[in-house]
Amino acid sequence: MNRFDTSPFSLFKRLRKVFLLFTLTLQGTVLLSCSQMYEEYQTTQLQLMTRQPQKTKLPLVVQKGLVVKYNQNGLASLTYNNHEYYGGEATFNHAIYADYQATDGSTFRIGGPYPQKKVGYGNDITRTYENGISIRTQYAVEKEDELQLTLTFSNPNDKPIVNLLIQQFKLLFPKRPSGGTTPWNWQRGYNIRGGVNDQEKPPIIGIETEKAVIVLTKQISQPEILQINPQLKQLKSGLTEAILMLGIHKEAPLLPGETRKMNYRIQFAPPGSDYLEVGSKIYKDWQIKHPKTFKWPDRRPIGTEFLCRSGQLYSWPHNPRGWFHDPDLYIINDAGQVTKAGQAEFKKRLFERAVRVIANLQELNAQALIIWDIEGQEAPHPISYVGDPRILGQIAPEMDAIADEYIQKFKKAGFKIGLTLGAPSYIVDKKKFYWNGNRKVKSDKETVAELADKIAYAKKRWGVKLFYIDAWALNANVSAVDIQALHEIHPDVLLIPEWEDYQWWAYSAGYRTRNLSESGTPPDVRAAFPDAFSVNQFHGTYEEQSIFYDWILEEVERGDIILFHSWYESSHKHGTKHLYDEVKYRKQRNPKYVDADLNTLLKLAESTKPAERYQAAEELGKKSGVREAVNMCLDMIEDKDWVVAKRAIDALGQLAAPITISYLKAKALEFTERNDFHYWYQNHAYVATQALGKMGAIPALQEIINTPDIQISRIQYAVEGLGKTGNRAAIPILVKLMNQPADSDTSDIKVYVAKALEKLPSDESAISALINALQIKLKLGEKYCKESCLQNKENAIKVETAKALAQQGKGNPKAINALIDAYQANERANRQELIAYALWKMTGKFKLNATASEWRQLVFQAPDVPSLTYSEGGNKEITFAWIATGDYYTVKYGTSSGNYTKTIDNVTSLPYTIKGLAPGTVYYVVVQAHDENGDSQPSEEEVVMTLLPGDNTPPLGAAFWYDADDSSSLTILKGKVIEWQDKSGNQNNLKQSVESLQPKIVKKALNGHAVIRFDRDWLSTPDHPSLNFSEATMYAVVKATAIKGWSAIFRKGLKSKNASKSPIT
Repeated sequence: MNRFDTSPFSLFKRLRKVFLLFTLTLQGTVLLSCSQMYEEYQTTQLQLMTRQPQKTKLPLVVQKGLVVKYNQNGLASLTYNNHEYYGGEATFNHAIYADYQATDGSTFRIGGPYPQKKVGYGNDITRTYENGISIRTQYAVEKEDELQLTLTFSNPNDKPIVNLLIQQFKLLFPKRPSGGTTPWNWQRGYNIRGGVNDQEKPPIIGIETEKAVIVLTKQISQPEILQINPQLKQLKSGLTEAILMLGIHKEAPLLPGETRKMNYRIQFAPPGSDYLEVGSKIYKDWQIKHPKTFKWPDRRPIGTEFLCRSGQLYSWPHNPRGWFHDPDLYIINDAGQVTKAGQAEFKKRLFERAVRVIANLQELNAQALIIWDIEGQEAPHPISYVGDPRILGQIAPEMDAIADEYIQKFKKAGFKIGLTLGAPSYIVDKKKFYWNGNRKVKSDKETVAELADKIAYAKKRWGVKLFYIDAWALNANVSAVDIQALHEIHPDVLLIPEWEDYQWWAYSAGYRTRNLSESGTPPDVRAAFPDAFSVNQFHGTYEEQSIFYDWILEEVERGDIILFHSWYESSHKHGTKHLYDEVKYRKQRNPKYVDADLNTLLKLAESTKPAERYQAAEELGKKSGVREAVNMCLDMIEDKDWVVAKRAIDALGQLAAPITISYLKAKALEFTERNDFHYWYQNHAYVATQALGKMGAIPALQEIINTPDIQISRIQYAVEGLGKTGNRAAIPILVKLMNQPADSDTSDIKVYVAKALEKLPSDESAISALINALQIKLKLGEKYCKESCLQNKENAIKVETAKALAQQGKGNPKAINALIDAYQANERANRQELIAYALWKMTGKFKLNATASEWRQLVFQAPDVPSLTYSEGGNKEITFAWIATGDYYTVKYGTSSGNYTKTIDNVTSLPYTIKGLAPGTVYYVVVQAHDENGDSQPSEEEVVMTLLPGDNTPPLGAAFWYDADDSSSLTILKGKVIEWQDKSGNQNNLKQSVESLQPKIVKKALNGHAVIRFDRDWLSTPDHPSLNFSEATMYAVVKATAIKGWSAIFRKGLKSKNASKSPIT
């Protein structure tokens, strides 16, 4: 029950422009701001509960699994494994706001936001609002650890509802979730949506916490709102709050007379569970409703051909398309015409290049070649790729003349052909070639039609089967429906769109690249479409290809396709071959050799089949302590098959026999006399250093680092190996490297040192080295590096250093301050965000767009802002108290808002009384807390009024005065108040005509005085402009016998049409 009873004491709150004198008894007048009473009551009760002595210590009752409790208002408790996740009602009195759509398309609201009628109890309640909308809320637990929520909306009005957002309830978490759907949004306070548009993405939100994994889903139907709004402000209890948002979405309005049922599920699972598996049903349902119609079973690699260098229109006048990256190639004369000699030279070089490409494609058993720039690259990036074969003759006549013969060479060799498509129309205007992204943005239908026409042309002329779709983001109108339409027009081709969305994978294969921080096919895509795949452009440096080899291997094994540079003897080509060979060997594993005996494996290791030798090495790695297994793996590291040798080296790392250290060290140093760029694919340096790291062979790794004239890549590999040892003994070596001077040539070493230190135990010397690295200034080395290049290298060091410091410096004030200084020094938003993330990982604290001083206050736990808990005024004094948040306090006060003319320092005792004040005067008071960690922000300004002795008249300027103890001012029917007259003389009488909403009069209820009892009842004031509630403070004597779910007690506006105005609570 929600009851408001009068009481001779309460809380003083803010007084602004209009005085509202609300006297309920004759015992005295006390200041009260009802809109903040509930928050203060919670705070006071929390303080009292924490201070109460425990007389009897009861045993903890642990309730496993999901336990749901209800009360008269609905959901009351939501616990999982004895941890509470229900944070209370999210809105005052279940308020809603519904937007209706007029015939002219504008939106408007009708009636008030509060329910006028409630029917039901507990898990089945229907609320009806002034605008006629009814919402039925039903909860059920039909499956273990799953709460089902059903909302039924009814719209009796003659206009559609285009938006109706419900703040269903608050969720509580032990701390900010660190995983699940967009985990970083929890730190930034960004909303997390669960696929609002059911044409684009499954409606699911995953939340991974230290206590549980929570998955929220809804039925797959028309667009409906499923959203989590993280709250940045951490509660005093240390918990984090979020609001569950549900409702009607504008893309699926609730039509006049329509009743709609919406079903949601909230699932709980143990911590560490995969939210994709917990919510697997929604992905299965999604696949049924949105089946994947696109099929492309061939997952062999695809070669790429980049013929040009972009943006040479004015730099290379005789080779404006940038063919073959050759500024001296003479194709176009000064008149802009293709010369006969130029055409012949272009054809000769193009066809010679085609021979090399075909050979490389054949070596890798590739399925196709995508020619990225058949029209040349006359324009600069981001236009660069024209992507319109229909205008080849106009754009590049020299290619158009020989394109048929050129492409036929690849088709004759057995390879499919692919081209680039530009999503919007390419504008053929040389004067605008330097404009950034000059392409026409068209409607959905126009774009689909144009792309389909480009495909049709390429298919008819050359039989093209693959299309990379470039610059997709320039057309904001394209959706999954459009990709589906394009696929249905041309179901026999492979579409590879850039900037893909979720549902595109049902009709195409997304283009992914590491330089855009993309990593294969997202797991949630495969949850709905197990056979979905991406086409991955992995053209990093040779160091990156070594380091990310295992990650790429997993993607290829799941079905992704790798693109490789096919026009030269590239590291990409050899790396791709290794990847596909290893995937092939894995697929050929024979179950009978898993955990086989030693003799069987030794015999298998002598097989002529590389797949069998690979499996032998894999199984021998499990024979720890067996000398014969070690000896065989030592022999196998010289296997002629690179992948088999790699697996044998991995096995030696698992076996960890000291005898193998010298062999692994030799492997780490092989081919050092050659140019590493071209021969990385021949060596096993990275694999060997990681094996040494797993073994904890710190001296060997140090020797590799100290080898004279060693390539930087080998040092990086060895540094990463040191990080994998997990041994504190590696730290001095890494600290020495971090403290050494560096230039642009050697800066990458420091990046790897930071990554390695992040994996090792905390150490003061490491913290000091990392702090110094945050301030690093690099010099230019011998290799070419412009100022921007130098800046990028410095930033890379600082970012990785911040991550490492977050791990190394947890709880270390010196490290925290250093990160805050770095945060302040790096003003660019992207760097600040990364450093803010590191601070969060280090401290568990976060504030969006915080200043450095705010970070320090947040992190070093300066006292919380004091909050007033008790106050009363005498004739010449005021007494008040606040929750103790510091060691001592400063009190400031004055007679005008914001102008505090008196200061009292070093206040230590509570409650505190200010004496010698003028009677009948309003005072404005703020309190600031202090302790050894710093100073709090000043409290919210509190307003306290001293009393006039013996005065029982309203103060000057009062808008109204209601007296519960004056029976002559009350009109009572059946024990309920239907009118309460204003004694101020302003005729602002309170009324309530609805019997169910009329408060009760209880005579002699409190110290012989009458009280008005409100139980979700309320009274209306006249809708008069003089009653400006937004600037009002109410003086009241109130005793609250029940707090939970407070509602309005009076509101402005007697008529229902005005009931949407804000109530006074």
